[in-house]
Amino acid sequence: MNTSQWYLLIHLIGGFAMAAGAAGASLALLAARSAPGPGGSAVAARATRWGVRALLIPGAVVALVFGLILANDLGYSMGAAWLSATFACWIVLAIAAEMLLGRAARRIGEAAAAGRDATAIARDGAVTVGVALVNLLTVAIIVLMVWRPGS
Repeated sequence: MNTSQWYLLIHLIGGFAMAAGAAGASLALLAARSAPGPGGSAVAARATRWGVRALLIPGAVVALVFGLILANDLGYSMGAAWLSATFACWIVLAIAAEMLLGRAARRIGEAAAAGRDATAIARDGAVTVGVALVNLLTVAIIVLMVWRPGS
């Protein structure tokens, strides 16, 4: 394998980790909506935090770093519209993942630790928007990376 293929492999591994973290965190938050009692909410909160902090954010950083290296190695312009759109989606994804999903997981975990029912937190509109936004941005990034419009 040549260097570009190694960059691509690592970039793809990061992308898969990012997508798995987004899907896992989303599923855990959706499961928290019907979690049976504080124990179920605590499990959902831990799974959401793990999905965001152990898979989504590190995977997104690896995908970004090796994607930049790969784009440079293959001679793509860093000012290309598809790369700029991907960067914008990546920034919004990272912020949404931490600020919306991570914050919701923290609130659910605190409620569960205090013995309170956390299903209302999981059903909050901001959580729904966060889940939808993170998944939509993940799909948008994948589409931009595969399709590369304008290149």
